Amino acid sequence: MLIGFKVKNFKSFKELQHFSMLAGKVRSNENHIIEKNKHKILKFSGIFGANGSGKSNLILAMGVFQVIASKGINLLLNNLYYRGSKNKKLNDSYFEYELALNDKLYSYGFEINIFKREIVSEWLIDMTKSKEKIIFERDLKEGKYNTDIKQNNTYFSNCLSEMKNNNSELFLKEMFRRLIMSKNNDTFFEDILNVYNYLMFDTIIIRPSTHKLFDIDYVKNSDKIIKILKSLDINISEIIEENNDIKNIELKLSKNDFDVTYHDSCHLGRHCDVFDEPREVIESVANLVEMKNIRENSLCCGAGGGVKSAYPEIADQMAKSRIAQAKETGCETLVTPCPFCKLNLENDDLEVLDLTEFLVKYGGIDETE
Repeated sequence: MLIGFKVKNFKSFKELQHFSMLAGKVRSNENHIIEKNKHKILKFSGIFGANGSGKSNLILAMGVFQVIASKGINLLLNNLYYRGSKNKKLNDSYFEYELALNDKLYSYGFEINIFKREIVSEWLIDMTKSKEKIIFERDLKEGKYNTDIKQNNTYFSNCLSEMKNNNSELFLKEMFRRLIMSKNNDTFFEDILNVYNYLMFDTIIIRPSTHKLFDIDYVKNSDKIIKILKSLDINISEIIEENNDIKNIELKLSKNDFDVTYHDSCHLGRHCDVFDEPREVIESVANLVEMKNIRENSLCCGAGGGVKSAYPEIADQMAKSRIAQAKETGCETLVTPCPFCKLNLENDDLEVLDLTEFLVKYGGIDETE
């Protein structure tokens, strides 16, 4: 299981950041932790922060290993380094995973130059005992490699030697590939196989907006979902299906004779292909007046993708362009389904409401429903 993750010089992260699953002093809810090698580890952890604070970027950073291992570093976007300061593209980026697997503790990590698309260093360390054991480490700048393993294994040594100057492939991935191709079952490679299998196959990274790839039926798959939720100890024990057909919602709404305009958010619109349903609901409450660019051609508000935090001037300019189109409709109220859009589009001339806020304020919907 994952017990920690470190990242540096990646997207909005300039300095080294450390996400830890290690528990602090626990006085209650001890059932929320498990113990591995005398370490108390949280079963579940949440990340809280304001919009644009870097929550999504941390998840993206955790998935970098899978991107490089499956697609190669040459397909990694070469502008993912921290761009809030000059010359950061010349600096190396740091990624490290702290793992507890089969009663062992590991540290696996690598440094890469994202702009050059080059691997700089890589290491796998057994941290189970007080004295750490280097399973392998390599320094591509110096063309050096090292291991603390005393047992001689020609297959391992040859691969490590051949990879000492290879700055485009991870040794962990290449060693795994050779073992699978040769059907090598030597227990010597148990650490390498366990770490690679966990990071590549057992770790599920649900990236921001990945929801658009899934058609999840929570009712049909309730048994599987409840099993996962129970393991997280968050007190959800049942999934109940309710009839929330959009027509039933529209029947509860009260119609008003005033004009509003609607902004298609990138996430709900272009990503999830949901355009008609919000408009149907809005038209049950007020008169919908469309802007110049709508649906698939809607303008982005400028708040998503870390733009608001990394390039606030650009985000503000994009918002001004969209606000200008909203004003051209003559409406005094702008409705959007996205909290990012709502925050970035708020201004002194227009009332900007989330879709839910709009239904409560003008549609006669009880906010407790």
